Amino acid sequence: MAEEEVEVLQSIYGDELVVERDPTKNVSPIILSMKILPALQSQCRTGIYSVIELPVQSSSKNHNALQYPKISPKVHLRQQPGFDESCMSILRKNIQEYIEANSDMPILYDIFQMIQNFVESERNFPCTVCPICLDGFNAETVAFCALDCDHYIHRNCFVCYVNYTRNEIKRELSEWPEDMKSKVDQVLKCPVCRTPLSEQDLLTVGEESITLDEAIVDKGQFEFNWEEWQAKLEELQVVFERQKAKGGLIDPKKERKRNLVTDDTELKLFALLYKNGYCYSS
Repeated sequence: MAEEEVEVLQSIYGDELVVERDPTKNVSPIILSMKILPALQSQCRTGIYSVIELPVQSSSKNHNALQYPKISPKVHLRQQPGFDESCMSILRKNIQEYIEANSDMPILYDIFQMIQNFVESERNFPCTVCPICLDGFNAETVAFCALDCDHYIHRNCFVCYVNYTRNEIKRELSEWPEDMKSKVDQVLKCPVCRTPLSEQDLLTVGEESITLDEAIVDKGQFEFNWEEWQAKLEELQVVFERQKAKGGLIDPKKERKRNLVTDDTELKLFALLYKNGYCYSS
């Protein structure tokens, strides 16, 4: 029954499902491994590496092999950086409870579907921070993308990073002589691990977004209000003068010049030494 179910899974998942078995051994487990991703491309490509082992045991009475589904499968999940450990623990617990409740039943497809539903659930957003802006992620309000190297970046941050990197490459190519341009590294890389970005990584945000200039960022939130700054400076200047008059504040201008040696400082020092008899005129 195990072989038939594996064939059905291969017809469903195709090359995404990797099946490993040792044909040289009569009693050998079947290993099914697959990285499960969201079904919709519009969703984040955060995935989970799942491995299901279909164990086989030899019976000492009749030397026949007991195998799945008589023996429950073993499920191994490799946690990705974008998933919270507590959520992964809940998923592992739910899978184990489902296996125990459905012993001696073909449940491989159901297990993969449980993982698929988890990947596409509301918990599918990174628990780390964006390496560009160092801000967190929110699956409901902030669009982000998962690179093939399993690092996560806000979509707008990724667009700006790609544009900036491309502009820097163009600048270097324009500055280097023709016979040296081949030495310029023109490969776009992950800002975290420096792994070259794949075509799929760039397609994550769409070709149209990649060609946009930096105007995609709301620069209004970064504009500096000079009038407000000048008014605040004048307000603080009054406080500064009042504190300085009371002797409770160090004058930064005088402090910066305290150890500054100038011609005037040398003359004052010479006069002081001469006055105290350390210098004699010839």
